[in-house]
Amino acid sequence: MMFGSDTIDNPLYTLECIEPAQRQIVGETAYALGHLARQGLPVLPGLVISARSLREFLEAYDWVEPLFAELLNSSLHLNLEDPRQLQAIARHIRGELLAAEIPATWLDRLVEEIASLGSPTVKLSPSLHVHGDSDHGALALKASSLLDSYYSPVQPEAIARGILQTWAELFRARNLFYWQRAGIGLQSLDLAILVQSADNAIASGAIAASPQQWQIESTWGLGIALGRDDVFGDRDLVDPETAQIRDRQPGRHRIAYELEPQTPGAECNGQGKIEIVEIERPLTDGERDRSVLDPTQLQGAIRLSQQLREQLGDCFLAQWLLYPARENGSSRFYLSQAYRADASQLPEAPIAAQPSPTPADNGAANEPTQSWQGIGAASGRAIAPAYLWDGDRATHDSIPPGHILVTEAIAPENCAAVSQAAAIVTERGGIASHAAIVARELGIPAVVGVPNITRAITSGESLLVDGGSGVVSRQPHPSPDPTDDPPPNLSNSRLESLVYASDRGLSVFEELVPNSTKMLVNLGYGRRVEQLARLPVDGVGLVRSELLACELSQMPSWELSRDRAVGIETFDKIANYLTQLAELFYPRPIFYRSLDLRSRQSAPKPVPASSLSPPYLDNGAATQGESETLGVHGAFSYLIDPALFDLELETLAHLRQQGQRNIHLMLPFVRSVEEFVFCRRRVKRAGLDDGNDFQLWIMAEVPSSIFLVPEYVRAGVQGISIGTNDLTQLLLAADREHPQMAAAFDARHKAVKRAIYQLVSQAKQAGIPCSICGLAPARHPEIVDELVRWGIDSISVEPDAIESTYRAIARAERRLAIDAARQQVSPPQI
Repeated sequence: MMFGSDTIDNPLYTLECIEPAQRQIVGETAYALGHLARQGLPVLPGLVISARSLREFLEAYDWVEPLFAELLNSSLHLNLEDPRQLQAIARHIRGELLAAEIPATWLDRLVEEIASLGSPTVKLSPSLHVHGDSDHGALALKASSLLDSYYSPVQPEAIARGILQTWAELFRARNLFYWQRAGIGLQSLDLAILVQSADNAIASGAIAASPQQWQIESTWGLGIALGRDDVFGDRDLVDPETAQIRDRQPGRHRIAYELEPQTPGAECNGQGKIEIVEIERPLTDGERDRSVLDPTQLQGAIRLSQQLREQLGDCFLAQWLLYPARENGSSRFYLSQAYRADASQLPEAPIAAQPSPTPADNGAANEPTQSWQGIGAASGRAIAPAYLWDGDRATHDSIPPGHILVTEAIAPENCAAVSQAAAIVTERGGIASHAAIVARELGIPAVVGVPNITRAITSGESLLVDGGSGVVSRQPHPSPDPTDDPPPNLSNSRLESLVYASDRGLSVFEELVPNSTKMLVNLGYGRRVEQLARLPVDGVGLVRSELLACELSQMPSWELSRDRAVGIETFDKIANYLTQLAELFYPRPIFYRSLDLRSRQSAPKPVPASSLSPPYLDNGAATQGESETLGVHGAFSYLIDPALFDLELETLAHLRQQGQRNIHLMLPFVRSVEEFVFCRRRVKRAGLDDGNDFQLWIMAEVPSSIFLVPEYVRAGVQGISIGTNDLTQLLLAADREHPQMAAAFDARHKAVKRAIYQLVSQAKQAGIPCSICGLAPARHPEIVDELVRWGIDSISVEPDAIESTYRAIARAERRLAIDAARQQVSPPQI
């Protein structure tokens, strides 16, 4: 394909020179910034590539298929009920567009103009105009949120690639779906490109303004993390009339994003594409321990909000960057986006957290704004009536569905009680506690570690639970009866979007190349398995058998060991579930972890032992001081009484005989080589080790495993999966169930990372695969970069972390490719 004309006869527009008559050809985003720039507000320097450029390019290019010349003038109609057709059309259009060539004369002039911005890197953002938009550009601004932006070094090949990528955003499958569903024809769309200088910033954030308050959100580095839910930024609430700070809410910061500086001549991806890589860097101690904006900087953000209100009115949205001070100056804010908004576009205002309740607070129980701070354990927000539960298994059948479950703690055996809850609030527990794991698995919000909450809340009160910020608040008006109308779950989880897209064949991963590091998913319940199997994951890295047994049997897992009939019936149900799972994921592997019944997972009251009851479970409830982690469980429990383990192995062997050959076994909490040898013998006796396609792995979660990998491999271990939850708490002596130990329970600790590195290295030396299935990669994305660099084979995460982890892997691998390419670049000959 060749370009039929020598150039695109279209000027570039500087932001401050945009006039009202040019609104259509520069788009709403650029027009709004241009207006502010003319009024003297600090707008990030930028140029606009006119929407006419795309139309002229399509019309003048010598396409093999004449259809492309009239693409934006056509009334393309798609069958939205045929997702494969939609995906195929989108892929074809985008593929042809991305393979085209920008005319050299125009590109040279464009690069020269862009270089005048004075930055080696620029950001290319779509700026859309929709014909017939009667709401002053609101429709175009909303639609623009569907379109991705791209960073590019100021080099001809990279700029050309970035322009084509930005133009191609119009034709993503998800966007074609949206245009047609919203009644927007392609002929109604004008797409300009806003080109702005892009340099690393001290901080960035957003301002959401309403007549009642301004919400100023801030995070370290570039604002990429806020858009991807990698962090929760600091939130400062300001009174618009007095400019006084009403409340300062600290965020949860783990990383900052920066742009990878480019080496001239370096290429990546093996395709000659020069790219900018977004780096996740760990925060320094100084950054982690203080607010993002100091008092002077916060006043600067407030003054910027005042200027914006003068120009845009009471309701607006803005994005800003804070750049370092120039010589003898102070740091300065720049706007990268700002526009008028209506109430529906504004995020719901966060609620100021109050001190945790004590018995003396009961007199204020009816205050409508009273709220409490805990630990955000599972993202999302829900409003529903509270149900105060004493944790007694005998009463969990009486828990009404759709309520917010408020209790002291939730043990794994009580998952049947949790499964119908709208949200979970507990007094005890940390980010890796059982309550947190169960909530994330079920996809419901959870806040843990809220002291004395069971003494401050009564059943029936209306609560709002924000699993992101960790705030629980009493609502002024009663919630509707959830038995009549399910309560609103205002979840921010991206999993629902992924499932929605996969149901229609609209993969949100369509532009990502397959990762070398495999992406696996952790499962413990039978929900949404069909949808999850359609996502681009490479298998199931962990089936949590304890949670699965609880859900399927509707009773605590310790019952399996006390009554053989119950055990047989439950394993029959597990077999049915695993059959479905294996078929849906075939030929991708399924790693089933055998039961790990911990000491606290015993009966609340002493129960007579049956013939299957092992001695370590005959003592009824664990004592208050007993540690479930250090108690009798895991592979050691099989040595004491292997009856339940044998029944489990018999079930798995039967499944493989029936053709479910992608099911493999992983042993939990293996303390010694002797424990593994005992288990392996029983595996062979059950007929599971029946061919080369069966794999027997162990969980590497006990510190002893750090030193025993070679011995385990000689004994027959075929793979390891690092369980960071137990490994972290055992290495750091930090109980993951104790809320006051939350700060000490940190997988980023040097000791934990060195242990993980040693496990990965030893597995590579021994020639066996190494995976990781704990909370660490999802909770701390910066760890993914190190795991990929160390050579981890796969990363397994909970369903709501699939997308963010997939992207973190892609960024880490792309960065490695760039580093490798740089090392191969020959020095210039002088």
